[in-house]
Amino acid sequence: MKSQLSETVEEIISRNFEEEATLLQNDKATEILLKINEYGTISRKDLLEDDEGLRFLLKYGFVLKKGEYFLAKKGIRYLTLLGIKTQQKITHVPSVEEKVNDKIFNYEEIKKIPEDKRQKNLIFENLNDNIFIKKQKDNKTVECLLLVNCISDLHNFFSNLNNNLSNDCKLILYYQTIEQRKNYLFKKKNLISSLILKFALFISRLINDNKNSFAYSKAEILGRLVFNGFRIVEDINHGGYNSVVLLSENKININKELKYSPIIKLNKLGKNGRQIMVYKFRTMFPYAEFLQTYVSQNNFYKSGEIKTDFRITKIGKLLRKYWLDEIPMLYNLIRGDLKLVGVRPLSEHYLSLYSKELREQRLKTKPGLLPPFYADMPTTLDEIFNSEERYLSEYVKNPIKTDLKYLFKIISNILSS
Repeated sequence: MKSQLSETVEEIISRNFEEEATLLQNDKATEILLKINEYGTISRKDLLEDDEGLRFLLKYGFVLKKGEYFLAKKGIRYLTLLGIKTQQKITHVPSVEEKVNDKIFNYEEIKKIPEDKRQKNLIFENLNDNIFIKKQKDNKTVECLLLVNCISDLHNFFSNLNNNLSNDCKLILYYQTIEQRKNYLFKKKNLISSLILKFALFISRLINDNKNSFAYSKAEILGRLVFNGFRIVEDINHGGYNSVVLLSENKININKELKYSPIIKLNKLGKNGRQIMVYKFRTMFPYAEFLQTYVSQNNFYKSGEIKTDFRITKIGKLLRKYWLDEIPMLYNLIRGDLKLVGVRPLSEHYLSLYSKELREQRLKTKPGLLPPFYADMPTTLDEIFNSEERYLSEYVKNPIKTDLKYLFKIISNILSS
């Protein structure tokens, strides 16, 4: 075996498998790996937890521990490089707890770091001295080993990350959504324990006592990243947490976070392309508006609307279902920005999805509070286009009669639903 290992060292090093090359020279670790391969699996009682060879295999991912010890994909690849036939094909996916505890600074671990050292690494000047950030050997990928929920000032942290990255460098971040956090906290708890924990968390948030554990929605995390100049390459759900791969797209210098209120102002196009501000109740999470391009590029559209839009809050879904989010638009009606019945006011982005002819037709008339959508109830994007074309064609010929006809039909649909 010794001669076989020495013959393979140069080939492995030439292929930049440095950890594999180190393993080649670790007889004890190699012996354990071969033993696991021979028997398929080995129980804990057959190996000593403090064995240096075993610790090496676990640390560098050649072996996985899930009750017993198994070959990981990396271990299988290593044996294949040596020309040894593997006896198993284990594709174990580590649990959330394994991943977070082994790889990422989580809520409990961050508290163990002294306050001064923690803050220095959260508001940093360069990547090299940051204890939370790991650079890959090719310098083309940077991985933040800190669960971003532990960070109180996300804006400055994301901004510093972006400004320290080159445009061709990938960044990998880990975060936990509100729902994932709830599932993690309430897992295997009975009803009484869950209620007590929920009450404790509510009180904790009121007095802002726990400054190292912040709950965010997926929309807010991704929206903040785009707001701070990143482009989202991929977002992966691992069950109990998400990882997101990013590229630095724009270097920005924004000194403060955005403020949000229950009522939002949306920039829309009115008659003759005039810019108007339309008022609605907020139905999306903070920073969700920066994800419009990301959502549309990832084929979330269905029937003219976005499918399973993760940007909308639970209350927002209820408001939209009964059209209650549009109540503030009555102010636009009083101001004269809108008429009672008419095509919905759109942003430049959504209007660009229409044909040139329909765009020109839309901009010739004042948009309305109650769109023809509520009268015809179309189910596809083409049907929406056809519905608006019919309304606009009729409206040009007889405005008052057309609006009254559509108004009664809309009222009838609302009452029947």
